Amino acid sequence: MPHLQTWRGEPTLETLHALLESTRPLHRLKITFRDEYEPMAPPLLSLPSSPPPLFALYVKTEQPDVVLALVRAVGATLQHLSIYFEHPLPPETTLSSLRTTTSSLRRLSLHLNLSSQWAQDRIVFKELLPEFTVLEKLVFSTDLVATADVVWKAPPSLRWMEIVAYDEAGTIVKDIIDYIPFITTPLHLRQLIIRCEEPDVEELVDVLPGAIAALRSKGTAFLVSFDSETPAHEFFGSL
Repeated sequence: MPHLQTWRGEPTLETLHALLESTRPLHRLKITFRDEYEPMAPPLLSLPSSPPPLFALYVKTEQPDVVLALVRAVGATLQHLSIYFEHPLPPETTLSSLRTTTSSLRRLSLHLNLSSQWAQDRIVFKELLPEFTVLEKLVFSTDLVATADVVWKAPPSLRWMEIVAYDEAGTIVKDIIDYIPFITTPLHLRQLIIRCEEPDVEELVDVLPGAIAALRSKGTAFLVSFDSETPAHEFFGSL
C-alpha cells in the first residue's frame, strides 16, 4: 500500500503546488493561510489538473479563491471537508466547488464567523444537498447557509445535521416544529442539533418537549443546545 501522507501547516502557493504535484497520495491536508485578506490573481490559482487523491481537507483561511480552487481540484476523492472562514464566500463559486464532492464526501463542516464589517450572501444549499450520495454528517452556520428547507432536503445517507444559529434560531426551531405534522414517514436523519443562545428560543420552551418527542417517534433525536460558540480550533478538527 502506498504511504498516505499527512501535511499540516501554513503553505505558500508554491508549497501547495508541490503537494498536489507529488506522486504520493495525500491522506489528510490541514492548512491555515495567513490572516491578511489579499485576493489572489487568477494565474496564481492554477492547480495541477490531476492531483493525487486527497481524502481529508481541513482549512482555516481568509483566501476563499485559493481554497475553493483546491476543493475543485481534489473534490472527486474528498471524504472529509472542514472549512472555517472569517470573510465572505462567493455563493455560486462555493456551490460549484462543492458539487465536485457530491459522490465522495461523507462529512462536511462549513463555518463562517463574520465581523460586522462584512456581509455574506447566503448559500442556497437546499438544491445541492440532495445530490450528495454518501454524506453522513453536515455541520454549518446560519451566517453562511440559507436554512429554509435544508433539514427536509437531507439525502438518505445523512445521519447527523448540526446548525450553528447566531441570529435566527427562534425562526429555525419554529419552522422545524411547524413542519413536524407533515412528516408521514420515518426520517433518515438520526441526530438534529441546533446550537443557539437561550434567549433566542425562550418563547418556544413550552412546545420544545412535544417537538422532541414527535421527532423521536420519526427516528430523529432533536436537541437544542444553548451553545452557539464554535471556536476555530474546535471546528477546525471537528471531523
